[in-house]
Amino acid sequence: MASDHPLSGYGGCNPLPLQPKLKTLEQERQLIDSELLEVFSDAELRFGVHAPGGWVLRKRSRTSWDYAPEIRNAIKSLQPQAQRDGRAHPLVSTFLCLSQDLD
Repeated sequence: MASDHPLSGYGGCNPLPLQPKLKTLEQERQLIDSELLEVFSDAELRFGVHAPGGWVLRKRSRTSWDYAPEIRNAIKSLQPQAQRDGRAHPLVSTFLCLSQDLD
């Protein structure tokens, strides 16, 4: 019996046919996010912009670290020290999150 699920036949093991679509969707999401970031202030997005139906649009951020090559190749225990002494610097990603209030 054949399944109508878009991933049937791929067995979940071969994501290559999905890569172009995922890339396109990510580009569309980034465009929408940039437009929303222009419309709403930083404070509005940090505290949440309320929409009909109990939906709330909020701005979130995530920090990662970009290490110098000598640190990247060193033991992971050096990472906290490198973050403290300036041999690594933070990379902050900002994204929007749409959630529904349960209150």
